Amino acid sequence: MDIHEAKNNKETIEQRIRLAKEYKIARELAYKARYNLDMLLVSRLDEIRADKPNVGLEMGYLMLCSIEETAKEHYKAWKKAESQYKGLERILSAVESKTTFCQSLMRYERDNS
Repeated sequence: MDIHEAKNNKETIEQRIRLAKEYKIARELAYKARYNLDMLLVSRLDEIRADKPNVGLEMGYLMLCSIEETAKEHYKAWKKAESQYKGLERILSAVESKTTFCQSLMRYERDNS
């Protein structure tokens, strides 16, 4: 492995660490927003069930948003953070594939030199 390859590998590892930290933050934000939304739903569940006795979870969230302004904020925050961490999952997977490919090339070069 030459110095150029070593620098590329170091940059890939640093990118992976940065993305993993962003992923962790996005997951925490999604959890907090979902938790707050769940707590609001539980507190207003009797009121919601008065309108629709067999309401499901997603429908409950949407009905809650129509009667509770803070629920809208929590719902938007949850969906935004969820989409961020799902996107980061795909990017992390791609970076992992790149790392695996580089490792395979290094092994090949080592074994066939």
